[in-house]
Amino acid sequence: MIPLTAEQSERLGELFAQYNDVLVPYARRKLMTWRGLSMTQASSLAEDIAQETWLKVARTGADDVLRPGLTRDDVLPMLYVRLQSRIVAHFQVARSTETPVDWEDKMTCNMLCPLMPEQCAMEELPAYVLQMLAKLPDAEREALTLALDGLTTEPIGEHLGCALSSAHRLVAAALLMLKMANPSLTGPAVDARSLPMWQREALDQMDAVRRAVLLRLDDEARSVLLLLAQGVTCTQAAERTGLPVGRVKVVSRCMPHLRSLTADDMEQAA
Repeated sequence: MIPLTAEQSERLGELFAQYNDVLVPYARRKLMTWRGLSMTQASSLAEDIAQETWLKVARTGADDVLRPGLTRDDVLPMLYVRLQSRIVAHFQVARSTETPVDWEDKMTCNMLCPLMPEQCAMEELPAYVLQMLAKLPDAEREALTLALDGLTTEPIGEHLGCALSSAHRLVAAALLMLKMANPSLTGPAVDARSLPMWQREALDQMDAVRRAVLLRLDDEARSVLLLLAQGVTCTQAAERTGLPVGRVKVVSRCMPHLRSLTADDMEQAA
């Protein structure tokens, strides 16, 4: 346990007063959609889950959440990540019918290993990782939270109330969004001069932020995003690149995220 300073204790009290009335309904809704609880059951448990979330913040000295000067848009996503992890921890299911995250898979390892020292549980992740996850859209963040806890596509789909294909796309899209926003998770930028002419011309139409992001991505993701930015449909992009439509749809989920990135976001992530 990391003892809180007087300032952190005061900040925790302020946050509880501001956001507990938001966290409890959020917990209730997630308990109903993820676990299929009735309104009565979810309402009864939501208070406990919210309290566990605040307790975890207090016990870990979570200065990511307790740092002064954060706005509501900064704080709530981080609290949501913590609350989601508490729900997962509360309903630890038997792992006999599940397969853990495949740490031998190159893409999985490249993306998740840096985020999981000693493959720790979601709620033990360091503050900077929680901040990364907090910036993801709700659906992708929830799916990746469950994947980090070791759940496979089928139980993730059950938790989120979606098809297996949708659950897979959400996790894959979340990983790509993390790569977009966090230079530390990708290799060095490719030399634009080495790219095909059509990519160089498309990149010339991008502003500096998006150009820098795209140059750090692999050729597959970069090609799809450049085509989609030109107004090409997912089907047409699949035909142009030779990729499965499902993979193109994963990348297409990341277009709004790419458009939302700012220079400040990239400076903070660097």
